[in-house]
Amino acid sequence: MDDITAGNRLDRRTFLQNAGLLGLGAGLLQSVAGTQIAEAQFTDVRGADLKTPSGKPLRGLYPIMETPFTPEDKLNTDALGAEVKWLNKGRVAGMIWPAWASAWATLSDAERIEGTEAILAAGKGGKSAIVIEVQNNAWDIPTAVRYAKHAAAHGADAIGAIPLNNGWNRSDQDILDYYKAIAAATDLPLIVQTRGTVSVDLMIQMFQQIPTMKATKDEVGDTLARAKELMQRTDNKLAVWAAGGGTGNNVWAALPLGIVGLCPTPQYAELLQQVMELYWAGKKSAAFDMFALVQTFASTVTGATGYMMEARGVFPEGTKSRPQPMEPEAQRAGAPAGGDLAGTGAGSGAGGRAGSGAGAGGGAGAGGGAGAGGGRRGGGGAAGAGAGGGGGRGGAPLTDKDKESIKLAIDTYLKPHFRG
Repeated sequence: MDDITAGNRLDRRTFLQNAGLLGLGAGLLQSVAGTQIAEAQFTDVRGADLKTPSGKPLRGLYPIMETPFTPEDKLNTDALGAEVKWLNKGRVAGMIWPAWASAWATLSDAERIEGTEAILAAGKGGKSAIVIEVQNNAWDIPTAVRYAKHAAAHGADAIGAIPLNNGWNRSDQDILDYYKAIAAATDLPLIVQTRGTVSVDLMIQMFQQIPTMKATKDEVGDTLARAKELMQRTDNKLAVWAAGGGTGNNVWAALPLGIVGLCPTPQYAELLQQVMELYWAGKKSAAFDMFALVQTFASTVTGATGYMMEARGVFPEGTKSRPQPMEPEAQRAGAPAGGDLAGTGAGSGAGGRAGSGAGAGGGAGAGGGAGAGGGRRGGGGAAGAGAGGGGGRGGAPLTDKDKESIKLAIDTYLKPHFRG
């Protein structure tokens, strides 16, 4: 029996004890310590409990969908639809496309339309909400409005948008007018994703002037501190969400503060949804057990995160992704490549694939985690430095033996907790 097989026969508790407590890393331990202190000081804050017009909760896990491409760099709408159905089977609260981890800036107008229609068709009748984001490379408001109307016409549950120029070098009034125009295009809830230098004061202005602004995915500065202020100043009528990196490593710090949404990449979505549900049900020990399982698995099973979508049968073998370019302002400021790409603490060794060019799995400022997201083989398309569409730092291509070992580890440690 080889070492890998012997290791994978460990029961879940032994796996957590032997690998997890050592492998979680400093980031997780700091998060746990901070949460323990917080719990000793005050009772958990209950954040906003809102729903879409279709009755779906704006509370829970809202993973950023990956965008799968064929080896020829064509958008694979069949795989995109399979991802929607898989997330629905995992009973996540919702999903978002296209954002940073979806490599949104590499998509053509035709791909945006085709992808939106494929996602919404696949999600029809499902219980998970679908948020379609409408920003575009030209930061053109009429184009954003067109995308919003198109999404609404095809059954989206909510509309989201990254701010003008990623929130850099634009006036507060410009950003406010941009979001007002998008919100006016439909009656759907608006999810404001912050970036750049968008302030809490500006977010409050938007909330006061845009009746459909129901949630925010905040990614600026100290988001935990900002969450408290946002909830207080909106009388807890705004759902505050956090970016989730590749593994939701910050969820344990976010939950006691009343942050009600988490937006990681999709690989561990159904498990992280259960973390949130268990925590809210008062089963914190079980919630932490599940949380620790995810973090330990991602940080110790090399290549698993990057290969997860193929290993689970969601994407076909050979699926590629495109690197998402990071804006120059963020590079100069040393900012991460977007909260849904930043893996801040899932540890080294979880990368999966080699990336093409400057960023199919890392790039400058791609986040503190040395490999949480894995990196899918890049499919070309985007120029400039950036982080990978797969949500992490790419490694060497996986061998067939590597893939079999990953599948065995998934079956041993994660499969007993899968819903789909």
